[in-house]
Amino acid sequence: MSTAAMTDSTASSEDSASKVIRIETYASVVKHNWSPMVMGCASLLESGEFSDFTIVCGERIWKVHEAIISRQSKYFKSACSNAFSEAANGQIDLSCDDEPALNLLITYLYTGEFPEIKSGTPGVAPDAMLALKVHVLADKYGIDALVEIAAQEFMRIATRVPFWPEFGAWLDAVLDDTSETSSLRETMLEFLRRALCGLLDPGKNKENKQAVQSVEAALTRTPEFAVALLRNISSTLRPLVEGGQIKSHARFRVLEGEGTDWQHESRVSCGALSCGIEFSWPTGLTGDEAHCPRCAQVVPRPGAVYSGGW
Repeated sequence: MSTAAMTDSTASSEDSASKVIRIETYASVVKHNWSPMVMGCASLLESGEFSDFTIVCGERIWKVHEAIISRQSKYFKSACSNAFSEAANGQIDLSCDDEPALNLLITYLYTGEFPEIKSGTPGVAPDAMLALKVHVLADKYGIDALVEIAAQEFMRIATRVPFWPEFGAWLDAVLDDTSETSSLRETMLEFLRRALCGLLDPGKNKENKQAVQSVEAALTRTPEFAVALLRNISSTLRPLVEGGQIKSHARFRVLEGEGTDWQHESRVSCGALSCGIEFSWPTGLTGDEAHCPRCAQVVPRPGAVYSGGW
């Protein structure tokens, strides 16, 4: 679906004011918040026309509009009200924040767009740290949609080539800058569980030993996260895997002398998330358990009963 088509379809909906649409193709602009409030407001940020509030970060100044920033940010709503002294001055100093990340955040409030972060040098990783900084700032300033959008952009970069030497530093930054309940931290934990064998196996990662060492160092430095990772792995690979499910049935012939005996075959899936293959349930097995041929985990006999005809 084209961007124009998305715009038309969302504009026709009465409740689309806060709808977030995520474009998974990662074009030049990959995320959109198609809010009627911000559509067409980019020129106001560029010109500063009708501005009634100022944001300062070091030498950078943004002439902004209370009606736009306060409607999308819990923090700015308070700053523009009598709750903060900045309301009387019409200005707030955010020099403690990262200026490029703050610029992306403010631009998002006016455009609803978050650009894909690219690398200008072949073989060099894009700046995932910039996406992480935007994620942290969006959480700090109560811009919920941007929290998730920036996290998604961070993971897009971090998981595309997880053996970049920078990966360990990215993991360090996530653990340092996000809370224990952060959705980004949970996503990183799940990714690490799936990629751990490759990340920590020098044999599989010969060309990027620095990445292996940096991940090991990050996990060593944050034992609480390492323990959470072990618990995640343990819950996935426990001896009795729940939910081996019948995927399909097939008929096959067994020739016995001159006769033909039709038998049914059940296809089951291993319930281990790290495996998940489908295999044929052994036809001669009379017990309630079988071992997955790939990971050797115990898969219980499927409880589903096939009742359809052939």
